[in-house]
Amino acid sequence: MYRRNMILYTSVWFCRIAKANYIKDSHANSKGLVSQPIVDFVSEVEKTINLSIPNNEIEELQFMLSTLNPHNVSNTADWVQGQILSLKLVEIVKNEFDASNLSENFELQEALINHVIALLVRLRLDIQFYNPLKDTIIKEYGELYKAVKKINYYFKENIGKELNNDEITFLAIHFLTFYNDIRNNQRGYYRAIVICHHGKVTGRILAENLKKLF
Repeated sequence: MYRRNMILYTSVWFCRIAKANYIKDSHANSKGLVSQPIVDFVSEVEKTINLSIPNNEIEELQFMLSTLNPHNVSNTADWVQGQILSLKLVEIVKNEFDASNLSENFELQEALINHVIALLVRLRLDIQFYNPLKDTIIKEYGELYKAVKKINYYFKENIGKELNNDEITFLAIHFLTFYNDIRNNQRGYYRAIVICHHGKVTGRILAENLKKLF
């Protein structure tokens, strides 16, 4: 699940970099948090995309990926809160779309738990990520976005902070496969199929970009 979330965030980061939409300052203020494997991974990403990338963007990606690693979370309260909030989010979406099978989707639940635990760490540091796919997700998946946004009530109640739309749409990405299944079943046919050997999450992001063209 950590690998899946790494691919998700790296893909979204790349979407922003490809548009030359750079940040002014990096949130990377914790040298001890970034491990050598993360440094090596980001270095390979930089070589692969073959673009001139500002140093603060490299540091930002290293920091961002490090916060996703559940092994870097030492606060037991974050683990407990992460599980509670993740299961509450699944319950909200399940009730909104009358989808009882979501409760049995343990892969989804595990991905959300790891995501939310890392999110809680960032919120304590007053860091929320930018999502360049935010507007597309809100426009194309408005019902799903509104359902996921209801989790803000529980974030506010439990930790005293709310998520911005960038973080809400990041959470919504985890539900895209499920949501598309519902919509396609209602139509009775699939409009297109995306096959991506890098995994489901990267495939979802690729699908969103294709929708902009077709």
